[in-house]
This record gives sequence, structure tokens and C-alpha cells, in this order.
Amino acid sequence: MSEQFCNQLKRRKEYLENLIKAKEKSLESAPAGRLRTSSAHGSTSFYCLKGPKDTSGKYLPKKDMQFIRALAQKDYDRKILKSGKAELETIDILINLQDKSVEDVYESLSLTRQTLINPIKLPDSEYIARWLESKKCEPMGFGEADPVILTAEGYRVRSKSEQLWADLMEEAGVPHVFEPQIYLEGHGWIRPDFAGLNVRKRKEIVIEHFGMMDDPAYAEKNVDKLHDYERNGFVLGDDLLITMETKKFVPERKSIEELIKRHFL
Repeated sequence: MSEQFCNQLKRRKEYLENLIKAKEKSLESAPAGRLRTSSAHGSTSFYCLKGPKDTSGKYLPKKDMQFIRALAQKDYDRKILKSGKAELETIDILINLQDKSVEDVYESLSLTRQTLINPIKLPDSEYIARWLESKKCEPMGFGEADPVILTAEGYRVRSKSEQLWADLMEEAGVPHVFEPQIYLEGHGWIRPDFAGLNVRKRKEIVIEHFGMMDDPAYAEKNVDKLHDYERNGFVLGDDLLITMETKKFVPERKSIEELIKRHFL
């Protein structure tokens, strides 16, 4: 059972527990009796049943509408209480089974058997390891005049903004690689700044930071690059994220944190 589904169940359980408490408290002050309605010739009559053997009930005139509504609410609350408790029991069963999901069978096998089969879903740790391995490539290197800017993990990047991206993804636990190789039809091999992995969705997202957008030639070159991304099926704001920078404006930490939260967590 996925962690996301388990969390949803736990949130639903908390909601039901609070709802049941509220309805039990409401029923303590509810009036005695049950409501019976009878409709004929387009008109509805109301009756109060006093006990299980009372099948007719006492007629309630319209002037007692407040009492009628209280009886109707009581009947509704009792049904909510019964249904809520039944759902809560089912959720407890599902939560108790979370360690016995079909996805967990793979991890219960020996390493020898794991290498012999195709699991229905790889564990997150193994999926991340395989994804990182698939992204390995020769680093692009740096020129002698390039500034030395290191991330919290200790690898070198080309700007303070890239450093911020790297450090915030590391803080959030987002698997990522610096300057992976990606082939764009009509453009060739490119090296975007980062590729990150949304583990929950098993989705790769490319990140580009454009750091000299006040340089016309640089801006035109990268606008053309964005068009090539689009022609290759990348959707801006979905599997392609960008930030931009000029001499006056740099990406804010809060903005990048929001992008990471929205697209990776």
C-alpha cells in the first residue's frame, strides 16, 4: 500500500472520529422519539413515534416545525453515526494491512530471487537508484575563469541560483542530477541544469535556469531552446520548469521552494 494512500486513510479516519464524537454529543440532547412522514395529495404530514411498537405516532402540526426539524436531524445523525462507525472499522482494517500490500512482496524476497523477476513496482529506493544510474554521464567541466560555487552536497555548479536550486532540492529530499544529457529532436544533445525526480509519481522533470536574460543574444538562443523543448513534448510548468535571472533580478528562495513543493513532493 502506498504511503500516499495510507496518509489519505489516516486523514479520513481522523475526520470520521471527530464526526462520530460530534454526532454522539448532538444525539445526547436530541428530543425523544422518531419522525414519521406521510404524503398525500401533494401535502406532507408529520408524526412523532414514541417507541418501537408505535407505528402511527402523534400528529405534529406545522407550528411545531422546529421540533419536526429536530427529529429529522436526530434520524439523520443516527444514520451518519452508524455509517461512520462502519466506515471507520473498514479503514482500521485497511491501515492494519498496510504492511501486507502486494507491492511489499518484492522486498520480502531474497536478493537472488529479486534479480530473477520483474516486480509489479520497484521499491522507491531501488527506483531512485536505477534512475540516478541512468542519468550518469561525463561532466561538462569548468573553465579556469569560472567561479567556484559548491552545493551543500559538495559538487560544483555554475551560479548562485543553481546552487540554490540544488540545495533546496537536497533539503526537500528530491533526487536530482546536475547537467544530465537529454536529446531534443531538431536540436541535438543538450545539458539542462538539472533533472529532478518526483518519486511519488515516478516522473522526471527537467529544470532550466536562464541566468542572463538581459543579454539579447542569450535570451533569443534560449527562447529557441524552449521552442525545441515544446516540439519534443515537454510542457512548461509540468515536466519542464524554468527560472530566469538578470543583473537586477534573481530567483527568490521562496519561489523555488514553492516550485519544488508543487512539482516534486
